[in-house]
Amino acid sequence: MNFEDISQPRNDSTGQGSSIDIPDEVADFIRTICFGYIFPIVSVFGAWANLMNMWIYYKHGMSESVNISFLTLAFTDLAGLLCSLWYGIGISPLLASKTDLGFDSMDVAFITGAIPRLSFTKVTCWITVYISLERCFCIVAPLHVKTLITPRTTILILTALHTIGVLTGFPVLYLGVLYLYWKTDPVHNRTFLALGYREDYFSVNSVATPVIFTIFLASFLILIVSTISLTAALQRKSKWRRNTSKSMAVTTNNLSRRDTTLSKTIIILSAVLIMCYLPYMVNTVLSAVIDGFALHGKYNNFFEVMWTFSWLFETLNSTTSIFIYYNMSTKYKETFRGMIPSFHCTLLKTWKHRCHSNFQ
Repeated sequence: MNFEDISQPRNDSTGQGSSIDIPDEVADFIRTICFGYIFPIVSVFGAWANLMNMWIYYKHGMSESVNISFLTLAFTDLAGLLCSLWYGIGISPLLASKTDLGFDSMDVAFITGAIPRLSFTKVTCWITVYISLERCFCIVAPLHVKTLITPRTTILILTALHTIGVLTGFPVLYLGVLYLYWKTDPVHNRTFLALGYREDYFSVNSVATPVIFTIFLASFLILIVSTISLTAALQRKSKWRRNTSKSMAVTTNNLSRRDTTLSKTIIILSAVLIMCYLPYMVNTVLSAVIDGFALHGKYNNFFEVMWTFSWLFETLNSTTSIFIYYNMSTKYKETFRGMIPSFHCTLLKTWKHRCHSNFQ
């Protein structure tokens, strides 16, 4: 069972002891701090960073497949961060404790924030896999890459990945086993939007979760193999370049340097994603091998805390790309530096204009 089920209320009627589990106070404190404060702050910065990434790669032009891939990756990360931000706001005590709202913020945030975020994070992994495989193909077969991997082909593949993400990420929604409905609260005399689920929700989820995990595991393993292959190919290419005559080296220096930098950027992106998604893999394995490591299980609090940390690392993965691009790409750095002064100048001119208008 996935972490995204945590918005469901706890059920202690099972009578299972939790003496060896994390105390309720500690688990609630970790979740409140992470979802209520850390995730919103990181998500806001990450949203700004990915907007910058999207604009910069758009300015670099859509004539190259890699720019299209990086722009789409930034868009996917942005969407996932916005979902994470909304979920953090929805379950924060300031909003969840209000009884005068027309909706249960935790329920609505779960179905409109947590579940879509799961889909976007998986698509992020798939796009990174595609970028890594594309770069491997560029090194292995450089003479054929321009004809086989075109901007049109890249757009079609990225669109297909997003479509698969939607189809595999929302089965509990489009099958109608999880839904929002108008609930009556006689205590506070109000009707509000709340989360409901059919009796077969857990049966559907028990089938959907292994399918989603299998797809993700396959892409995760492909990413590891492609990253290792790309690293090895880059080392072979560097060795070949050192052994090449000086006349050939001068001719191909600029192109080789650009290809090497781009390959290193993709390797770092892939390595960061692999490290950040390891907690997801660990938690899924723990769910399979530890009896009681599940929602409402014997180790319910441990389960929730571990998935909270998994969410944290996935959020960080969607935020760190701006640092990688800035430090690895000279063109990205120049474009970024060119945008910041112009942004500051625009603010300064607007401020001076308003001050001048106020004193007239």
